[in-house]
Amino acid sequence: MSTVLRIRTRPAVLALVLTAAGSSAMLTGAPATAATGADAPAGAQASVARLHIGEGEPARSCSGTLVDGQWVLTAAACFAADPTNPTSVAPGKPALKTTATIGRSSLTGSGGHVAEVVELVPSPSGDLVMARLATPATGMAPIGLAASPAGEGDTLQAVGFGRTKTEWVPRAAHTASMKVGALSDTELTLAGATADDALCKGDTGAPLLREAEGRVELVGVATRSRQGGCVGETETRTDAVATRTDDVGDWVATTVGRSWSQLMTADDFNGDGKADLLTIDAADDHLYAQPGDGKGKFGKRVKVSEGKWSGMRLLAATDFTGDGKADILTTHTNGSLYLYPGNGKNGVTGSSVAGSGWGGIRLLAAADFNGDNKGDLIAAHTNGNLLFYPGNGKNFASGTVTSSGWSNMRLLTAGDFNGDNKADIYAVHNTGALYLYAGKGNGTFHGAKKTGEGWQNMRLVAAADYNGDSKSDLIALHTSGSVHAYPGNGNGGFGTSIVTPGPVHYVDLVRNGTFTTDTDGWWAAERASIAQADGALLATVEADTTSSWEAIVGQSNVVLRKGATYTLTFDAKASAAAQMRAIVQLGEEPYTSTLDQVTDLTTGVKRHTYTFTSTIDTTTGSLNFEIGGNPAKTAITLDNVSLTTAN
Repeated sequence: MSTVLRIRTRPAVLALVLTAAGSSAMLTGAPATAATGADAPAGAQASVARLHIGEGEPARSCSGTLVDGQWVLTAAACFAADPTNPTSVAPGKPALKTTATIGRSSLTGSGGHVAEVVELVPSPSGDLVMARLATPATGMAPIGLAASPAGEGDTLQAVGFGRTKTEWVPRAAHTASMKVGALSDTELTLAGATADDALCKGDTGAPLLREAEGRVELVGVATRSRQGGCVGETETRTDAVATRTDDVGDWVATTVGRSWSQLMTADDFNGDGKADLLTIDAADDHLYAQPGDGKGKFGKRVKVSEGKWSGMRLLAATDFTGDGKADILTTHTNGSLYLYPGNGKNGVTGSSVAGSGWGGIRLLAAADFNGDNKGDLIAAHTNGNLLFYPGNGKNFASGTVTSSGWSNMRLLTAGDFNGDNKADIYAVHNTGALYLYAGKGNGTFHGAKKTGEGWQNMRLVAAADYNGDSKSDLIALHTSGSVHAYPGNGNGGFGTSIVTPGPVHYVDLVRNGTFTTDTDGWWAAERASIAQADGALLATVEADTTSSWEAIVGQSNVVLRKGATYTLTFDAKASAAAQMRAIVQLGEEPYTSTLDQVTDLTTGVKRHTYTFTSTIDTTTGSLNFEIGGNPAKTAITLDNVSLTTAN
């Protein structure tokens, strides 16, 4: 069977935060009875996340929902220093190390997806936050947002990893049936559908789900509860509150769209005299160079090196070594500073450790700030100080504090923006205001000059002379995923931006398509059996059959979007000449198919590729390989199975 969360009954999902719900009455923990809520809908079971926040004591847990391959939606209170004030969560890397476990039937088992949360994007309103995973949860089915609110009297299914009636730290997800009592503009007031349904500590952020037209929808995110019937509590009431999600679709879509690049910088990296764009891709952790055309557009990406750039926190580029070629500098999650000398041809010549103890640096900009023709660094520390690190061509001297009060700055870059041949810095404030700090030529700066507003939609910034007019320009990655290049005027200002669309990414919806983890994620039905053999899937027709559907192997919970283009690819062979039907369809009645392709197999491995446009919209689709109709004991080998679509 496909990998799903093993659901057990319990007093179910929610409540790290114990605060008032629409009145001065506090929602606090309470005694619980056993939950009797139904199992989660099949399409949702593999999409619930358990978030482990912090290391050692006091660590805490929350629940969440996979809403995109690389994003989990949960309650902002999970990450707040003061859970009663969820709006205090700062954007960016979580203050405490956070690990997300998704699609694992048991937290002590294997399978599913485990990744660190590397970025938080709080909602501009409401107790919600988007948490970006370091690596995508490939092949797992995200839950779609409801377009309309729940109604009073509706019963919703909550799914989470919180306490139960008898367990302090459950190892599997549970459900509760929660009845909607009232709606406000932003929240749902809930209560257990029975005395045995409740939401417990550890379930903050849990999804509230419903089924509509055969599709599982997310209508709310649990935020607080009385915890009636939960282990360790004496409260009996099951009242709870959830933040509505039917009206946050635009914010979620915008956040998801911005995630193609983790980090960005710019310089002439290929030696043609035109500034190029350097980005670390969020999907594969590779560093790419996009050549500039000298007019503000950036071309097809070129991979800088075969190795991955995983764990890099900050990225900067300038000529650090003094050889006239742009080099790359990065900070790693281990606190090290790494220097990668450029070769002037879209590559690097190696790497070296240029420093340690950089874990407290949160913003970084590079330029020759003191006029000695060697690249230096300006860095904003988590304590709010701005520091200057002069470079010597190999590493950097100790930092000196140049100013304080930088805690509210979220983006930083450097260049000669005012034309005085001294490196300046530009900073973006949390409010979206853009500030210029003119350089003095010694690693310090004049006071701030506000030059613009509305930059809250810019996720990353870099600076370079992209049009060859000897004036520093600004390059920004918009939350839409597009790159905006603003030509500098030499007086600290900028002209109208030139826009380059972000790259198209493809996601693979198949889990374990290379069968590296045995047959996890795959099932066999009717008269078929499956096993792993030599790193591939061996599917056997176990008895005589006459029709193809009498022996099937496949995978469930495939997300399909009507009108989207998909490509199914697989390698296959058979023990003797055989036929197989490759089908992509609804996973439940009426089992409508959007791809149905008869494939002839021989004893030699052959790759098969089928591209189609989906005619159905579902989160519970099914990929089936029908092998019936072949003689008993016919063995079919499948490998490298993928179903890709543009994300």
